[in-house]
Amino acid sequence: MKLFAPLLCLSLSLPLGASILNEAKCKNLMKQAGEPNLVPAYNKECFIHYGVSDLLSKLPIKIDAFTEITSAIAAKESLTYIYTISAAAPLDNVKVIKKSIRAQVIKGNCAHPMTRKYFLNNDITLKHHYFVKGGSALLKFDVTKSSCEN
Repeated sequence: MKLFAPLLCLSLSLPLGASILNEAKCKNLMKQAGEPNLVPAYNKECFIHYGVSDLLSKLPIKIDAFTEITSAIAAKESLTYIYTISAAAPLDNVKVIKKSIRAQVIKGNCAHPMTRKYFLNNDITLKHHYFVKGGSALLKFDVTKSSCEN
Protein backbone atom coordinates (compact mmCIF):
# COMPACT_ATOMS: atom_id res chain seq x y z
CA MET A 1 0.00 0.00 0.00
CA LYS A 2 1.36 3.41 -0.95
CA LEU A 3 1.86 5.99 1.73
CA PHE A 4 -0.62 8.81 1.22
CA ALA A 5 -2.33 7.26 -1.80
CA PRO A 6 -4.15 9.89 -3.88
CA LEU A 7 -7.87 10.26 -3.78
CA LEU A 8 -8.84 9.58 -7.36
CA CYS A 9 -12.57 9.95 -7.13
CA LEU A 10 -15.25 10.33 -4.55
CA SER A 11 -18.66 8.89 -5.19
CA LEU A 12 -20.32 12.27 -5.02
CA SER A 13 -23.84 13.01 -6.11
CA LEU A 14 -23.35 15.96 -8.39
CA PRO A 15 -26.24 18.34 -9.04
CA LEU A 16 -26.55 20.01 -12.38
CA GLY A 17 -28.71 23.07 -11.97
CA ALA A 18 -30.68 25.52 -9.87
CA SER A 19 -29.81 28.03 -7.24
CA ILE A 20 -27.84 27.02 -4.16
CA LEU A 21 -30.72 28.53 -2.19
CA ASN A 22 -33.07 25.83 -3.42
CA GLU A 23 -31.41 22.52 -2.56
CA ALA A 24 -34.57 20.49 -3.20
CA LYS A 25 -34.77 21.82 -6.75
CA CYS A 26 -31.05 21.17 -7.17
CA LYS A 27 -31.43 17.53 -6.05
CA ASN A 28 -34.38 17.04 -8.39
CA LEU A 29 -32.48 18.45 -11.36
CA MET A 30 -29.54 16.24 -10.49
CA LYS A 31 -31.73 13.16 -10.76
CA GLN A 32 -33.03 14.29 -14.17
CA ALA A 33 -29.65 15.37 -15.54
CA GLY A 34 -27.92 13.69 -18.41
CA GLU A 35 -24.23 13.97 -19.15
CA PRO A 36 -23.55 17.65 -19.82
CA ASN A 37 -20.10 18.67 -21.00
CA LEU A 38 -20.07 21.89 -19.04
CA VAL A 39 -21.97 23.18 -16.06
CA PRO A 40 -23.29 26.70 -16.66
CA ALA A 41 -21.55 29.24 -14.42
CA TYR A 42 -24.71 30.00 -12.49
CA ASN A 43 -24.98 26.33 -11.50
CA LYS A 44 -21.43 25.86 -10.19
CA GLU A 45 -22.21 26.97 -6.66
CA CYS A 46 -25.09 24.52 -6.37
CA PHE A 47 -23.01 21.79 -8.01
CA ILE A 48 -20.21 22.22 -5.48
CA HIS A 49 -22.49 22.70 -2.49
CA TYR A 50 -24.47 19.54 -3.07
CA GLY A 51 -21.32 17.52 -3.76
CA VAL A 52 -19.86 18.67 -0.44
CA SER A 53 -23.12 17.97 1.39
CA ASP A 54 -23.07 14.41 0.08
CA LEU A 55 -19.38 13.99 0.94
CA LEU A 56 -19.86 15.31 4.49
CA SER A 57 -22.44 12.61 5.15
CA LYS A 58 -19.78 9.95 4.43
CA LEU A 59 -16.91 11.32 6.53
CA PRO A 60 -14.37 10.34 7.63
CA ILE A 61 -13.16 8.57 4.49
CA LYS A 62 -10.02 6.48 4.88
CA ILE A 63 -7.58 7.03 2.01
CA ASP A 64 -4.71 4.84 3.17
CA ALA A 65 -3.13 3.54 6.39
CA PHE A 66 -2.29 7.08 7.54
CA THR A 67 -4.65 9.48 5.76
CA GLU A 68 -8.34 10.34 6.05
CA ILE A 69 -10.55 13.00 4.53
CA THR A 70 -12.03 14.58 7.64
CA SER A 71 -13.87 17.56 6.19
CA ALA A 72 -14.76 19.41 3.01
CA ILE A 73 -15.65 23.02 2.30
CA ALA A 74 -17.78 24.37 -0.53
CA ALA A 75 -17.01 27.80 -1.95
CA LYS A 76 -18.24 29.66 -5.00
CA GLU A 77 -15.81 28.09 -7.47
CA SER A 78 -13.81 25.63 -5.38
CA LEU A 79 -14.08 22.47 -3.37
CA THR A 80 -11.65 22.06 -0.47
CA TYR A 81 -10.76 18.64 0.89
CA ILE A 82 -9.35 18.58 4.43
CA TYR A 83 -7.11 15.59 5.13
CA THR A 84 -5.77 14.44 8.48
CA ILE A 85 -2.59 12.40 8.60
CA SER A 86 -2.09 10.10 11.57
CA ALA A 87 0.58 11.06 14.08
CA ALA A 88 1.99 7.55 13.49
CA ALA A 89 2.78 8.36 9.85
CA PRO A 90 6.49 8.22 8.99
CA LEU A 91 7.14 11.94 8.43
CA ASP A 92 10.93 11.79 8.70
CA ASN A 93 11.53 13.41 5.29
CA VAL A 94 8.76 16.01 5.07
CA LYS A 95 10.07 17.66 1.89
CA VAL A 96 9.95 14.39 -0.06
CA ILE A 97 6.55 13.47 1.39
CA LYS A 98 5.05 16.85 0.42
CA LYS A 99 6.37 16.52 -3.12
CA SER A 100 5.06 12.97 -3.39
CA ILE A 101 1.59 13.79 -2.07
CA ARG A 102 1.25 16.77 -4.40
CA ALA A 103 2.40 14.82 -7.47
CA GLN A 104 0.15 11.82 -6.72
CA VAL A 105 -2.96 13.91 -6.08
CA ILE A 106 -2.49 16.11 -9.17
CA LYS A 107 -1.88 13.04 -11.32
CA GLY A 108 -4.94 11.31 -9.83
CA ASN A 109 -7.25 14.32 -10.20
CA CYS A 110 -6.12 14.93 -13.77
CA ALA A 111 -6.35 11.27 -14.81
CA HIS A 112 -9.82 10.64 -13.45
CA PRO A 113 -12.45 11.30 -16.17
CA MET A 114 -15.25 12.34 -13.80
CA THR A 115 -13.01 14.73 -11.85
CA ARG A 116 -11.82 16.31 -15.09
CA LYS A 117 -15.28 16.48 -16.64
CA TYR A 118 -17.33 17.73 -13.72
CA PHE A 119 -14.82 19.83 -11.81
CA LEU A 120 -11.62 20.83 -13.58
CA ASN A 121 -13.12 21.36 -17.06
CA ASN A 122 -15.73 23.60 -15.43
CA ASP A 123 -13.04 25.77 -13.81
CA ILE A 124 -13.76 24.45 -10.34
CA THR A 125 -10.59 24.46 -8.25
CA LEU A 126 -9.90 21.42 -6.09
CA LYS A 127 -8.06 22.51 -2.96
CA HIS A 128 -6.20 19.94 -0.89
CA HIS A 129 -5.22 20.79 2.70
CA TYR A 130 -3.26 18.25 4.74
CA PHE A 131 -2.87 18.45 8.50
CA VAL A 132 -1.03 16.21 10.92
CA LYS A 133 -3.32 14.88 13.64
CA GLY A 134 -3.23 17.47 16.39
CA GLY A 135 -3.65 20.38 14.01
CA SER A 136 -0.33 21.42 12.47
CA ALA A 137 -0.52 22.15 8.74
CA LEU A 138 1.62 19.93 6.54
CA LEU A 139 0.70 20.90 2.98
CA LYS A 140 -1.80 22.99 1.00
CA PHE A 141 -2.12 23.10 -2.79
CA ASP A 142 -4.70 23.59 -5.54
CA VAL A 143 -5.49 21.52 -8.60
CA THR A 144 -6.95 23.37 -11.58
CA LYS A 145 -7.50 22.58 -15.23
CA SER A 146 -4.12 24.14 -16.01
CA SER A 147 -2.43 21.78 -13.51
CA CYS A 148 -3.31 18.97 -15.90
CA GLU A 149 -1.77 20.71 -18.88
CA ASN A 150 1.71 20.89 -17.35
